[in-house]
Amino acid sequence: MGGLSTRQHNDSAIRRTHLLKSRNDFEGKIVRGFKVRLAWRCSRAWLLALALTGAAWPLQAVEPEESLPELLRGLDRASRLYLDSVLRFSCDETITESGGKQSIHKFSYIYIYDDKKGFVDYRTARGRRAERPVDPGKFGIRYLQRSYFWVLIFHKTRQPVHRYQLAGREFVSGREAVKVSFEPLKPYKEGLNDWYGIAWVDTDTFQLLRVEAMKVEDHAAFVQMKEDRANIAHMRSIPLERLSVAIESVSTDFSVVKNGMRFPGKTEIRITRYHVSLTSRPGHGEDAVVEDRTLQSYSHYLFFGVRTTDEVSDILSGPGANRPSP
Repeated sequence: MGGLSTRQHNDSAIRRTHLLKSRNDFEGKIVRGFKVRLAWRCSRAWLLALALTGAAWPLQAVEPEESLPELLRGLDRASRLYLDSVLRFSCDETITESGGKQSIHKFSYIYIYDDKKGFVDYRTARGRRAERPVDPGKFGIRYLQRSYFWVLIFHKTRQPVHRYQLAGREFVSGREAVKVSFEPLKPYKEGLNDWYGIAWVDTDTFQLLRVEAMKVEDHAAFVQMKEDRANIAHMRSIPLERLSVAIESVSTDFSVVKNGMRFPGKTEIRITRYHVSLTSRPGHGEDAVVEDRTLQSYSHYLFFGVRTTDEVSDILSGPGANRPSP
């Protein structure tokens, strides 16, 4: 038998070369594919480990920004719970004044809905038989008349006279909260739009967890004080009354929960004196002294009428048959 011709031998060699190259290419693809899959599996394991150990980046960095209009709609629904004719409650209120000599005042606080008068809230002296309402202010007591009032700042009828802005996130009392700043729009009206402040809003229920605020005149004095501190080195003179300024601020914690609805647990009123000088700077202890502090605490809530947990949840989550009227 004769051997292969040169052409046949070359063709055979070429075929062997192609087969070997194809095999090498195929093995290369398998290796590369294995490396890709291995890298993917490793990356998934690494990401999972980060998530489990808490080493991943903050949650806020990957979440979409909150929608302010949506948040305001939720806050409006929450505010309606306080304008619900079903709601009736009483509680014990203790007002502790710490400026100078400490004094303690105890009241029974009543919140009801009257068919003729509408919503009525008043205080009576605790421990006395007389049920006549009393006004602590007439006795020279510094106090916040309605600690739940902050909720109504976000009612839809008051939203046109306020400006709102998202201000970040924080945890309050173990709950994740969105911070919302609010400021009144001119013209200011007492009891309607006369507070500047920040509210911490529960991201799950749209209910308030905490509020810190100042009246219009105190906020203006606070802004002026910060400007004076920043510019005093370049100012030729400054009015004497602006060298030492007393500013009142208020904070309320909504720490009492009934059927999924939050109520005030305490309110603190502080009078802080700020001094303006060449050595003063914001936050410096010697230049900001709390001169007076009043604490209003609420306990022993008794509910004569309140919606069920399911009704409250339905109202807070969106449109429903049991939504209260504003």
